[in-house]
Amino acid sequence: MSAAVCANAPEVLTRIAEPDVHLAIWEAGRPSRLDWLDTLDLAGISDLSFPCALTDLDREIGDGLAEAGYPDGAERDVLGELMADLARRFAAIMGCAEVKVRLEVIRTDACRKFHADYVPARLIATLAGPGTQWIEADRIIEGNPEEIHQMRAGDVGLFKGRLLAPEPAILHRSVPLSAIGGTRLLLVLDPLGVGGGDGMSGVLSSLDGLIPVAVLTGFLGSGKTTTLNALVRSPEMARALVIINEFGEVGLDHDLVTQGHEEMQVEMIGGCLCCTIRGDLLATLRDAPWRFAREGRCWFDRVVIETTGLADPAPILHTLMRDHTLETIYRLDSVIATVDAVNGAATLERQEEAV
Repeated sequence: MSAAVCANAPEVLTRIAEPDVHLAIWEAGRPSRLDWLDTLDLAGISDLSFPCALTDLDREIGDGLAEAGYPDGAERDVLGELMADLARRFAAIMGCAEVKVRLEVIRTDACRKFHADYVPARLIATLAGPGTQWIEADRIIEGNPEEIHQMRAGDVGLFKGRLLAPEPAILHRSVPLSAIGGTRLLLVLDPLGVGGGDGMSGVLSSLDGLIPVAVLTGFLGSGKTTTLNALVRSPEMARALVIINEFGEVGLDHDLVTQGHEEMQVEMIGGCLCCTIRGDLLATLRDAPWRFAREGRCWFDRVVIETTGLADPAPILHTLMRDHTLETIYRLDSVIATVDAVNGAATLERQEEAV
């Protein structure tokens, strides 16, 4: 039995709640009233990304399309109506009170690897350009192009994510545009608040699949790196993703992580995945599940974030607990603070930053 179901009626999307269904495709096709998107100059269009309660859906989408540069008039209204309709259908199926709405212009090989997202479920619809590709997970190792399926522009795919299916049967990716050229206009919806209605709310509220995150902090020279080096060598940390927000005066041992010129450098030592991040921590955490995937499967099962010796951990904690996307992927497990047992009291007196 295939894990993907397809039909030309929207009711097929509700089948995502079935245990054996990992992808439901409404073969809607794009309505002719949106054909103008094929000739729209996407170079002047900005991406949209915002959380929205269902009660504010029409206004938020309308305002967002205007701010993003979509031309005023009946055509923009049609686009907004389609987005709002899909958002309401999605929310009803998922039993959620809010949705995360993204409307993005894809110009590069974004998400070029087959993967499953770290969300309960994700709705994907290509509104212009080539549609999303998908493949059965047990076929990806063969690498046979004939096993790859592709949705049409206007088709609506509801993909079950890893929070509902830790071993996904269906993987998907964005079309590699470097090989064919062109751009895509992609609509993505994610569930946020879990409501009290029907649909999948009961399943969502009982999830226990969030990835635990530990934040390791402490003043310069207090022993953070020594502690981290000991931790990553333990068997329990064999599949840990270690994020070093910035190199401090005391770095990890050279045989564990070496600092290079790349924005992110990865070393595989003793089965532990370590990366050095100098960019945006928020974007790193959002991208990590697919960026560090192996054959379409997320490789790490926990995260450790080491702050610099002068960093205040509060912004990191706030990011983990308040970002709508991260809260569907991670949970804050612990905050570990190292203290120099001999010199700690003196450091607190001399260094205001240590307090």
